[in-house]
Amino acid sequence: MASKWGFKLESAPKVEGEMSLPLSCLSSDNEKEADFLLEDVKPSLTLHKQGGGKYLQGYNPSQPPFQRRRPVDSSDSDDSDLEFSSEGEGNSDTDSRDSSDDYQRHRQRSRSPQRHKMPTYSGKERWEPFTLKFTRIIKDNKWSDRKTKQRFFDCLVGDALEYADKLLRTLVFTKFEKKIKERFSDKDVPVVACRELNFTRQEENESLADFAQRIQTITEDGFRHHNQESDRYRGIPQRLKREDGGAESHGEESQDGSQSSEIHKGLGGQSACSV
Repeated sequence: MASKWGFKLESAPKVEGEMSLPLSCLSSDNEKEADFLLEDVKPSLTLHKQGGGKYLQGYNPSQPPFQRRRPVDSSDSDDSDLEFSSEGEGNSDTDSRDSSDDYQRHRQRSRSPQRHKMPTYSGKERWEPFTLKFTRIIKDNKWSDRKTKQRFFDCLVGDALEYADKLLRTLVFTKFEKKIKERFSDKDVPVVACRELNFTRQEENESLADFAQRIQTITEDGFRHHNQESDRYRGIPQRLKREDGGAESHGEESQDGSQSSEIHKGLGGQSACSV
């Protein structure tokens, strides 16, 4: 078998398993060519150098045939890089959208009205702390005027709720809040008492003595610094109780009528409100 370097290789019989073939044609002068040949020989062919400049060729049929590595095509590399880059960009966009959705949900939870414990106001508490907290809730939730009025109405209980229920529903929130403030605020106590007297009515099953007692309580609370007016109304409930138990004769009835007219004049809201 002739090679491109001009020497012949002895053919060897085909046998299974590993075999060695002497390369007698290779002399010591051709060692450089043999070394070069070793670099280009297939991996399944092995050359064993022996003494005297001879080589033995070994063949292992169990080894797979040699395949040259296909050179990396620059276009394939660019495509793979582009695909990897686009995939990375897609993941980046997905992550950014997920983070944006999480941020929006966090903002909605933070702005949710459920975060705030709604205050309550019955008219007996101080007005300023209640209105300060409610105003802060309004700013955090950015409610409309209608919703603000509805939430404010939900916070009222007791006497404040009864008073608010008598107001016009067409009032805007600012006027509605102003009327509640004028009615129950700590400031201008005589004015508040005068307004309460205007709205106070005798209940259906309430006796005249109990009604007079309520009027006296309102008057004492509203005009505590006006001793003359307080003393003027102080004995009315006791007088009414005595009159309810002992009025039998006609003279006593006429006396009761004169006293009732006197009491009616005394309970007139004009004299109390003008103080």
